[in-house]
Amino acid sequence: SAAPWATTTISHALLGNFEESILKGRFAPSGRIEGFTAEIGASGSYCPQHATLPVNVTYFDISQHSTPSPFLGVIDLEALGKKGYSVPKTGTIQV
Repeated sequence: SAAPWATTTISHALLGNFEESILKGRFAPSGRIEGFTAEIGASGSYCPQHATLPVNVTYFDISQHSTPSPFLGVIDLEALGKKGYSVPKTGTIQV
């Protein structure tokens, strides 16, 4: 099922930056792309096992020209369960 923001049909001009416009629902997605996954890893005082999760990918047509369409990927971390993904207090996180 699509995320609630992905089903909006509101479409307005770009206000501010692209990210803000997408998150505020100013653009309706043009479609979804299946088959993407993300590998999440962390390092620091300890290195938890990497997690691989599906990514919900949508794309947007924001130009009437033949410019590439922006893509947006959303990772649902709730799939990791109640414990989530443990990360060190200091270190790095990679997606």
